[in-house]
Amino acid sequence: MNKDQLLGNMKIFLGRLHENLARLTGSQMRHRDALQLQEAGKVQRTLGEARRIIKRSIKQQMSV
Repeated sequence: MNKDQLLGNMKIFLGRLHENLARLTGSQMRHRDALQLQEAGKVQRTLGEARRIIKRSIKQQMSV
């Protein structure tokens, strides 16, 4: 797991936590921000996965 995957997962987790807090408080603005944080986490996690795949592919090409 690389840095982007880790940070992406953390953003998703924090977004879910904030979403639950928004439900408890009834804050629409906090709920929207929580959803945006989750989406940003998903993008960052996907970027990390792509980097990992590219790195693995380059390693395989170099060993051949």
